Amino acid sequence: MPMQCPPSQPVEAKPIAADEPLSLGQKFWEFFNAPITKFWLHTIAFNIFLMLFNYMIIVRMPPYPGKVEFGIIACICSFFFEIIREVMFSEPLSLVTKFSVWLSDPFNRIDFLDCTVFLIALPLRFIEVTQEWGRVIYCLDIIFWYIKLLEIFSVNKYLGPFVQIIGKMFLDMLYFVVFMFLVLSCYGVTRQAIRHPNLDFEWKSVRDIYYHPYFMIYGELYAGEIIPECGTSDTEPCNTGWWIEPFLMVVYLLVENILLVNLLIAVFNSTYNDVSSNTTQVWKFQRYYVIMHYETKPVLPPPLTAINYFFLLCRCIYRNKIRRLHSYDCGLKTIRATLSNLY
Repeated sequence: MPMQCPPSQPVEAKPIAADEPLSLGQKFWEFFNAPITKFWLHTIAFNIFLMLFNYMIIVRMPPYPGKVEFGIIACICSFFFEIIREVMFSEPLSLVTKFSVWLSDPFNRIDFLDCTVFLIALPLRFIEVTQEWGRVIYCLDIIFWYIKLLEIFSVNKYLGPFVQIIGKMFLDMLYFVVFMFLVLSCYGVTRQAIRHPNLDFEWKSVRDIYYHPYFMIYGELYAGEIIPECGTSDTEPCNTGWWIEPFLMVVYLLVENILLVNLLIAVFNSTYNDVSSNTTQVWKFQRYYVIMHYETKPVLPPPLTAINYFFLLCRCIYRNKIRRLHSYDCGLKTIRATLSNLY
């Protein structure tokens, strides 16, 4: 009779105690890899970067970049490589879908815009003929870096809802700009045509169409020009239909300053009431988004992210070499003792 092997006994997995203490190395890893630690490291580094950027564009630009400018270039190149990493490591499969999904976030659009504008200005800065234009684009680029601070403010319980309100109000304002531009163009073109019937075309006349009507929105009425001095023996004859312009100005100010501006204020008030009624919920969603965003960021902030990329490359090579089949836990980790503090 053939020998039969005894049935194998099931191996019981050793339960891991929830309160089991971590080793010193694990504690350091969990601390520096926590989203809140990454957030503060990146925030401090970004503020230092912003101060150096301010210093670079305020002082006289030398013909060749100095230490501060090379540091700024290294930081922005690190930001750009981090954008590439975030796009490539996103969930969609196709590259176009990855990039479109990544751009769906407004703060990601700001990141892409500020890095792209700087990289456009960088070659202009090294050419002697276009060096001043490169500096001007530097000055414009810092506007977008300041807007990036709104992402940091969105974590705060009191400032976060206001960031959401500002974003919604900005979109509301863009819709009203279309109507305001329509009314402004109607009055500006008619005003320019009646005032200067014999004017030859030049680009200055296009500017004059919108120059005075635009500043009338803010209360500058140009009272001395409402009724022109004409028709007397010492002045030129009046243009045909000159009296129509003051009447059109009254209608323009009624529609633009009273109707549209007050309607925009009413829309702003409605947006503020909608968001302020759910401030806690809005803040929690924004805080959750920032936590998940920084969970995937490197530990070291720019320009030190190259060190993170080097270790990531070495780890990938090591795993492929030994052909490990089990997965690695690189996700968001929470400890029960500090869960209430994080949320």
